[in-house]
Amino acid sequence: MDLEVASQLPPAPEPPPGRPSLARIAVWVGIVALTGLAVWAVVWLESRRAQAEAVRVTQMRALLGGPLPDWLPGDGASRRRIWAEVLRTYERHDHRPLWSHDGEPSSSARGFAKALADARRDGLDPADYGELDIRERLAAQRAKRGADPRVEAARLARLDARLTAAFVRFVRELSEGRVPAPSLDPDWLALRDTVNVAGALAHAIRSTRAARMVSELGRTDPEYRGLRDALRAYRGIEERGGWPTIPPGTLLKLGMQDERCRALRSRLAITGDLGDSTGHPTYDLALARAVRRYQSRQGLEVTGRLDELTRRNLNVSAADRRRTLELNLERLRWLPRDLPDPLIRVNIPESQLRVVQQGIEPLTMRVVVGSPTDPTPVFADVVTYLEFHPTWGIPKRILANEMLPRFRRDKEYFLANDMRVFDVSPEIPQEVDPRDVPWERVEEDSFPYIVRQDAGPRNPLGQVKFMCPNEYDVYLHDTPSRRHFGYGSRFLSHGCVRVQDPMVLASYLLQDSPLSSPDSMLAIMADSTWRQVGLKRRVPVLIEYRTAWLDEAGVVQFRPDVYGLDQRLDAALKSGRLSGFELNPKVLRNSRSTTTRDWATLRTRR
Repeated sequence: MDLEVASQLPPAPEPPPGRPSLARIAVWVGIVALTGLAVWAVVWLESRRAQAEAVRVTQMRALLGGPLPDWLPGDGASRRRIWAEVLRTYERHDHRPLWSHDGEPSSSARGFAKALADARRDGLDPADYGELDIRERLAAQRAKRGADPRVEAARLARLDARLTAAFVRFVRELSEGRVPAPSLDPDWLALRDTVNVAGALAHAIRSTRAARMVSELGRTDPEYRGLRDALRAYRGIEERGGWPTIPPGTLLKLGMQDERCRALRSRLAITGDLGDSTGHPTYDLALARAVRRYQSRQGLEVTGRLDELTRRNLNVSAADRRRTLELNLERLRWLPRDLPDPLIRVNIPESQLRVVQQGIEPLTMRVVVGSPTDPTPVFADVVTYLEFHPTWGIPKRILANEMLPRFRRDKEYFLANDMRVFDVSPEIPQEVDPRDVPWERVEEDSFPYIVRQDAGPRNPLGQVKFMCPNEYDVYLHDTPSRRHFGYGSRFLSHGCVRVQDPMVLASYLLQDSPLSSPDSMLAIMADSTWRQVGLKRRVPVLIEYRTAWLDEAGVVQFRPDVYGLDQRLDAALKSGRLSGFELNPKVLRNSRSTTTRDWATLRTRR
């Protein structure tokens, strides 16, 4: 049909209004069918997911309802503590697996496994958290897809529980240390911010950056970061083979020629104490300066000579130095992240006092601390008042071991040393003749006598005592034995801390008081009468034990483990038996502490 004829034909009739064409009906039917099929597929998939999730929840409940897993590390108390926190965690999440999606380990699980692998940077051991087993289980879970659903769900539950237990332990230990809180000083704990493990876990399982998020839960203060950087450097030295040992021989000093100088140069260059490691055998000025630098940061006598003590110190292995840094990172985790300001810090191994205020040290001085047989305890407290011209209540242990043997040889010993004996059984203590006292009963708890040494030049407390009342009866104080501050090793006291410049420290503490003026201080010292002065601004004091730290110049410092506390901590951490750890195992307390009533009464009788 040509176009002209077609144009003359009448138009085709249109369907009546309201009645769709067959084509449209077919389209609608197809859409409805496809929609129904899609809905059915979604419902079916959701049903399958729900069934699979129900199986996983069932397997998780079965695992959590069983006995304490044998793979949990540590001693009995720590294992029970971790598992109890794991159980509470899954209860909050209706026993659903936390580290997977549709039966597949999540990116958060893999990110957390990476964070565990990096635990060594903080001095922690990934093996303590089952890092290798977790990594192997993650790989196996992906490789064994398609197994029996119940078997697969049980395998996933074991992996999930291991991840959660590792997270609970790692995050808490990264933030607060591995030693249980009851073993530490309660004053530290009162100031410390504890980590919210439940909140951190909820964040981690949703995070695509779990590794970074977990690492940020650790300490970030400059003191900690600096020590962690030192750990990385010393671990690198260890992995590269450490350093050469220095053979024994005669004393080396400036100008001498000795083949040992070659090894000495190499040794000092490795730790950055000497810039030039050229191995010539001359003990020149540069080498002497490097030895002095090394001796200074080891707390040795700074002579610039290679003596036997310095040689042995240089030969301590890189592995031992690395472990010392790890142990001191652990101690930092025990402390509050934000220390009080201002703060008096006394480091026992260094035998040094520092006042820290607004990030600087306006005051530093030497101190004499307890001997290894009478160690100064590690604790925190607050200096609340000062005593000028203090008397000394002689502790029973010192009385029995030192004073009474002298008294038995010389009945005038107490009188010659300004010591008086009081019977404290009456309401008002009575002074008695020391010759009438039954000293054979001195070790008994009911022994009703105390011995007090009056203020004066013989009193070991000197002219001022800094009172921070504590359970150990340990204080900071002056001393008449001034020569001891010139010693390199100052572990000589019965446990208290003798201060090199007590009047400087007193002036600092009294700076907000009229008594801080030089004239007032001179007047107080000229009057030998006992006097108590309260502080308007009470200053916290931290008596700590650090054998490695970074000084203000960023130089790593080491000190000997004079009390053996590094050794004890190392053994406890390696064995996992931490529940019975004691912070101050050797500190002996007085069997009968002098009461406030006793001393208040005695002061009124002066």
